[in-house]
Amino acid sequence: MVLKILCSTGIVCLSESRLAKPSSPEIGCRRLSALEQLPTEIIQEIFQWSKNFSLPLSSPYISLKLSSNVMYTLACDYAFYNLWPARSSSRTKVQQLLFSRRWMTWDFFKQYIINGNHPDACTCWITILGQQSDHQSYHACPYSLPVTSCRVGQLSNQTGIKSISCPIPTKLTRGPFTPDKVAFLQFLLKATRISIDRADKEAIRIATRGRREAIRDRNYDASYLFAHSRRLCNAVTLELIKFAVIDCNCDRSIVFDLMVAAKQSRWIWWHDVELDAWLVRQEACGNPKGKWLKVKLEELRQGGWPARETANYEAADVLQTLPVSLPQYYGPVGS
Repeated sequence: MVLKILCSTGIVCLSESRLAKPSSPEIGCRRLSALEQLPTEIIQEIFQWSKNFSLPLSSPYISLKLSSNVMYTLACDYAFYNLWPARSSSRTKVQQLLFSRRWMTWDFFKQYIINGNHPDACTCWITILGQQSDHQSYHACPYSLPVTSCRVGQLSNQTGIKSISCPIPTKLTRGPFTPDKVAFLQFLLKATRISIDRADKEAIRIATRGRREAIRDRNYDASYLFAHSRRLCNAVTLELIKFAVIDCNCDRSIVFDLMVAAKQSRWIWWHDVELDAWLVRQEACGNPKGKWLKVKLEELRQGGWPARETANYEAADVLQTLPVSLPQYYGPVGS
């Protein structure tokens, strides 16, 4: 039995269970095997040398003994570096399963990268990881650090994450979007070339719903990522802009960014009866957002780009995402 466990070549990742005892009465009452009774240090040594990702699932007792940051780090080494012989398809499945675990958080992954590499090796290291003391929000990063920069490629080579080929985990494209979740997602978009699984209809549905949730919750960082990265969602359309305007009370920062993203994707049709009717209603009741949107749509319908400076703003509702209005600065997060 022990040889079977050690020699199997399963690709199941470490269990996320941290329970001290199994909940099943049947398992709880049975007699432990010789392998389960081994000390934690020996179990971990067996896993390290066997490179067997099925071992944690062979028993809840073994899973508990392998639930530690040391073992999680070892599993990441196996998945992200060439430390064990495996087909690329097997490695992709291991990476996908590791990213789906609850213990795979932004704090853990960031610390894993920092511990394994010297930050001074890349001049943009601090910016990509969001460690600078005056850093307030991630949505401004793409303008100061284009994704096409060779420094990002150097980072990928130095950290070993260049080998990441699994789809973007759905837990990162599903709301609510916390700062850590947005930071994790942005890092993967910047430092890798992975995207959502386009063959998985459920993954596409989750990402599409997540984008709308980010708009509805006025999460500027998440909304920016979904708007400017085709690896997360399809291109922005006028229908999505209508949703942001009519259903989400027209947050001008988000609507402006969506317009820019749609313009980048070569959207050319800006006429819509429902939008025009909404403008008339809002102007009639004195809502300044109606006048603002009317100016933006006129600029787009004339073939130009929406200008940041034109139209009036309330003091409490100004553009919060874009530092400049020139189109060449609207660099994508990832293509």
